[in-house]
Amino acid sequence: KGSGKNWTFPEIDQAVMMTEREAKTKLCPEQCSFIDRLIDVLEIKERGSKS
Repeated sequence: KGSGKNWTFPEIDQAVMMTEREAKTKLCPEQCSFIDRLIDVLEIKERGSKS
């Protein structure tokens, strides 16, 4: 049984690989910190996997 609530999500119709700089030009200034945080996490994981 469900909750009876309907949810709507935007459809993803395209995925593109781009540099950090390019990605930040596509985002609102308030969203750029998400890119910075992602890069921090990826760098930590990369350092950990090289040990």
